Amino acid sequence: MADECFALKGSVVTTIIIELHTFDPADFVQLLQQKIGQAPSFFHQSPVIIDLSMVADISADALRQIISLCEDSGLQPIGFKGEQHAAAVAETPLALLPDTGTRAKSVKPTPAADTLSECSGKSAASEDSAPAEEEPSAVAVASRPTKVIEQPVRSGQQVYAADANLVVLGNVSEGAEVLADGDIHVYGALRGRALAGVRGDVTARIFCQQLNAELLSIAGNFILSDSIDPSHNKSAVQVALSEQSLQVKSLY
Repeated sequence: MADECFALKGSVVTTIIIELHTFDPADFVQLLQQKIGQAPSFFHQSPVIIDLSMVADISADALRQIISLCEDSGLQPIGFKGEQHAAAVAETPLALLPDTGTRAKSVKPTPAADTLSECSGKSAASEDSAPAEEEPSAVAVASRPTKVIEQPVRSGQQVYAADANLVVLGNVSEGAEVLADGDIHVYGALRGRALAGVRGDVTARIFCQQLNAELLSIAGNFILSDSIDPSHNKSAVQVALSEQSLQVKSLY
């Protein structure tokens, strides 16, 4: 009805998942600030989900402290995962999110990857808010339609190709974000963020004619600009996932 005061719509939001293994406040803050310092514009005010599924035991006080430390570092915690800790989460201001979400895969600490791992936990970029489904079959992947964007994607814009591949004929500006359940092709300069296979398709790939990206992600595995080999800067490349690590290779 036209006089309704609001409408409910689906959305795709890039979230950071911190997969906690142990919690020591000093180590947590040190590593968090170190990683944020590598890409301040990416992490600033970014929504964060804290995954507790790997933690044997943790108190509500510790969870509240984690929330506070994330907020003090400029992040925005939006919920916890880990149903075994439901009682502790209930004593915090955040919700317990269902474990059936987008597949978030930890990025192995190789030169081509960037994670919030080491002393206290791991992190993976997860394209949450798009409901996760079963891993796409070969038939489903082959039959995906293609969404074509003919104009440049400007800073602050987000383009999402649901159940489709995405083709951008122009540039993707710094601060812009392109997402697809399938592959992403950028025929101009890729300066913003590109996230392919956002519902967990590990076979998805990213292609671009001129790489200068802030972030690249496939099926929840991501790398930031400072982790990309400088030899690929402004070059035509393809990005694929191999053993949960992103590999960037020249196209020519």
